[in-house]
Amino acid sequence: MAFRTLRRAIAAPVAAALVVCGLTSCFFAEPPPEGSEESLAELTDRIEAIDGVASVETRLQQRDAKDDPFTWDAYVDVVADGPDLGVAARIDHAVGEGVTGAALDIDLDVPGVPGLAPVTLDPRSEVQVGLADALRGESTLASVDTTRYAYSAVVAPGSSFATAAAAVQPHLGTAGPTFALRLDEAANTMSVPPSVALTPTSPSPTMLATIDAVLALDGVTDLAFVPGEAAGSTRPSLGVSAYDPDTVVAGLVGATDDQADAGVARRTEFSVRRPRATTSITGWIGLPPGAPEPDDGPEPQPGDVGEDPFVNEGPVAELPEQEAAVRAYVEASVASTGVPAEVETRRELCETEYGTRVVGSVVVPVFTVYDDAQGPFDAVVDGWSADGFHQAGRAMGRDYWSAPPDRADGIESASIRGTADGLSFGVQTGCLS
Repeated sequence: MAFRTLRRAIAAPVAAALVVCGLTSCFFAEPPPEGSEESLAELTDRIEAIDGVASVETRLQQRDAKDDPFTWDAYVDVVADGPDLGVAARIDHAVGEGVTGAALDIDLDVPGVPGLAPVTLDPRSEVQVGLADALRGESTLASVDTTRYAYSAVVAPGSSFATAAAAVQPHLGTAGPTFALRLDEAANTMSVPPSVALTPTSPSPTMLATIDAVLALDGVTDLAFVPGEAAGSTRPSLGVSAYDPDTVVAGLVGATDDQADAGVARRTEFSVRRPRATTSITGWIGLPPGAPEPDDGPEPQPGDVGEDPFVNEGPVAELPEQEAAVRAYVEASVASTGVPAEVETRRELCETEYGTRVVGSVVVPVFTVYDDAQGPFDAVVDGWSADGFHQAGRAMGRDYWSAPPDRADGIESASIRGTADGLSFGVQTGCLS
């Protein structure tokens, strides 16, 4: 249940008990915390009065009307009237103690001008403001987003991943966050914009040149690069969808993984498939087809040698309440798209600990109603964001989201991607017994 406010329209009283009917049941919704609406209205007034602010949009929303009705979030979206980032500090000062009884989530959109890209940031974070300021003057970037969900930028038309990464990576520092680059949707004909996740050192300029060369091939429909973890527990990966996978594979096995050759990083694995195919060709960049997995993982730690690998022998637990909760949550996400679809749930054994997880998934045929999947995609992830989920990463064209801790339904993560058949998304619980 959301209480939306545009500018000052939030003073209307709310009934103490509202009956809300969801997909599976009806329940009583709690009113907003006492004083929260008035506090948000006062915050709106303070921000509107700031020099350099063009508009303010706010809303109060329960984090989970069914399972967590007493936790509320206040969302404030501010648009600046010009490119001056000094407005961020003025908004930060105006925030004060925030909103009574609710967690505050605030974003600032600063428009671009010639020579400066538009940026989105949290005005309360000096790190976000500083990074956005450092990057918005880079001609290879069309827009920059340094909000809490994911640091990202859109590559300017005519620029490559290699040139954009060269501008971004020096600003990430030795322990900087993962930063996602995406191609400009207007200049890209693929249904899901190609993406490359950056760390300060990965991918290398040589690997970025390989990625750009793959994108230049005819028939490539999707591409996503994910760097490995610094400790080496996971290796870098490149996922590609193409109508001529053999040509892509030939280019990758003939390319150079300079960091792996130098022994400073694990070798990059690749997966290449045809659009809508269920199988893919896998291998290692710079190694011949059929080569075994490189033995380049982290060194065993004391106590690891001689230990038997963990095997969860089950049995698979009966979890009817969790299955029903997972189904209901995915169905609610489906409903937000406006296109009906059948949700599937399953139970499976956890791989690294004892227990059973519940998985709910669906493919929503959005193209039977819409010409473009972006609107339904945004509707789903906006709902997840409102429920406290945050974007955790991207691999093989799929966006991964982490749920807030200790949800009553046990859901720990969600994922979504666009496909030729529509939107594929789902959620899964942690290991339950």
